[in-house]
Amino acid sequence: MRLLLYICIGIGLVLCGGSCGSSREGRGMSLSAGEYYDLGRYARLDEDWEGAVGYFEKALSAAERAGNDYYRGYACQQLSALWAIASEYRKALDYARSAASALEACGETAGALLSRLDMAWCHFQLGDPESARALLPPLRASGVLSLLDSPQAARLSQLASALGFPLEELVPAH
Repeated sequence: MRLLLYICIGIGLVLCGGSCGSSREGRGMSLSAGEYYDLGRYARLDEDWEGAVGYFEKALSAAERAGNDYYRGYACQQLSALWAIASEYRKALDYARSAASALEACGETAGALLSRLDMAWCHFQLGDPESARALLPPLRASGVLSLLDSPQAARLSQLASALGFPLEELVPAH
């Protein structure tokens, strides 16, 4: 997988004429929020959790400097997921809240709602089922649940069952 990462970065450098990607970072030049975000995604695919956190934190910092709510939101969403994987639910909850706020601010409604699902999961894991329960009903009305990946769908199923929500009440019929 690491080889694939290097191939993708190499292709990006060729397409950018050598002026973007990790070569700029190596020369002490800043990358954009999007470039750091992409590197974080590659690191996450490679299961390099520490590297992924580092790149998403750099993406978040770059997005904040640029006033870019889109990348600020999605970087926070990724950081929330990574901290949840590490069972650091308080950190994950803080990042999920920031993600929802930033994504709402830039009109990314689906992303904001998925961050609310992450918030519900964190509340549940922290022993606050009432806060988790309060976040679930708006998700059904949004139709965003059809966008869930397998781990998210599994968490939703577990969450709905533990909170006494019949899953069919949350997931719209197709």
